[in-house]
Amino acid sequence: MNRIERMIAEMCPDGVAWKPLGEVVQLVTGGTPNKHVPEYWEDGTIPWMSSGEVNKKHVYSTDGFITELGLLKSNAKMVSPRSVVIALAGQGKTRGKVATVEIELSTNQSLCTLVPGREISYRFLYHFLDGQYEKLRSISSGEGARGGLSLAILKSFVVPVPPIEIQREIVDILDSFTRLEAELGAELGARKVQYSFLRNMLLNFEFSAKNVSVNLLGEEHFDVQEKRLGDIALIKTGRKFEGAFGSGLLPYVNGGVEPSGWVSCANNPGMVITIPSRGSVGVVGFQWDQFWLGPLCYAVTPKEGVDPRFLYHQLKRQQTRLVALQQTGSIPALNKKELVGFVIDVPPLYVQRRIADVLDDFDALVNDLSSGLPAEIAARRQQYEYYRDRLFTFPEKK
Repeated sequence: MNRIERMIAEMCPDGVAWKPLGEVVQLVTGGTPNKHVPEYWEDGTIPWMSSGEVNKKHVYSTDGFITELGLLKSNAKMVSPRSVVIALAGQGKTRGKVATVEIELSTNQSLCTLVPGREISYRFLYHFLDGQYEKLRSISSGEGARGGLSLAILKSFVVPVPPIEIQREIVDILDSFTRLEAELGAELGARKVQYSFLRNMLLNFEFSAKNVSVNLLGEEHFDVQEKRLGDIALIKTGRKFEGAFGSGLLPYVNGGVEPSGWVSCANNPGMVITIPSRGSVGVVGFQWDQFWLGPLCYAVTPKEGVDPRFLYHQLKRQQTRLVALQQTGSIPALNKKELVGFVIDVPPLYVQRRIADVLDDFDALVNDLSSGLPAEIAARRQQYEYYRDRLFTFPEKK
């Protein structure tokens, strides 16, 4: 920070100029070739970026491609690498997000490419706009899903334009944080693959896989029995909470992946598996502590001889099968009889506990937001955002 402050004092004694985007970049809009004309899409070689791909942060490849004819017959345009793309519109939280363009590509109409002139570095612009996400969304026109950024809004949006030497210094600092975050993200991805592989190896009790389990766990050969879930666990739904939501610290678990709210009392002591019967049907969760169980979710409480965490891992591994059991219709639902008859492999209790211990360690590493890699990634993101916000606090030129 001291070095940058000295550079600003020496090179910008009167402050840093802030200029409208329209003065320092060229704004290029995109388009979508007609989806009903195969000649615009089939065997296409021109990278074509959709608005959702802005979440890649740095675009080195695209999911879609169009043909030369598709480019010619639509509003799509080729844009050069070393640019910044911003989502004008999009589903959910996409609008206002930015990414760097690292290859020559075209985009759809929900994206605008900012091609920098000589005054501003594309990576400097990316880092600055990345920190302006909430502001960009707040000034966009329209409400909800129909809201959007316009070219007029973007052209008038002011950005700092310090000397290019200062921009490079700031980019070097912030890039070092994002590189570390990317490395941790790659490690997390690899660990998730490893976790999935290990879980499948330990919980697939076919003869060949069982030998692997024996070697990994250091146990002697053991018997495995096929049992219905209804024979080894109590399965029941809860009831609606009649009090005020937001009145306590205990989760209200109902039809979603996340708690539907927070309440002041509980109707379940915890250490149970939860499976929504509506909403996020069939998605397996685990509640360590007491909570309120709603009417649209099953609590699966293991009986004696069954370890709760083993049963969780076994059901989580087969989550796709559970989701497929839902009854389709106007409101998809998972009936209790389907859960009761769901068959799983059950080894002796001591083996269950050994498997649960091994998988719990990996589960914490790849999923726990308070420890392991997710926590480390969140800490690096917080550190990046802190320095980004400080570095872009410039004295404005009078």
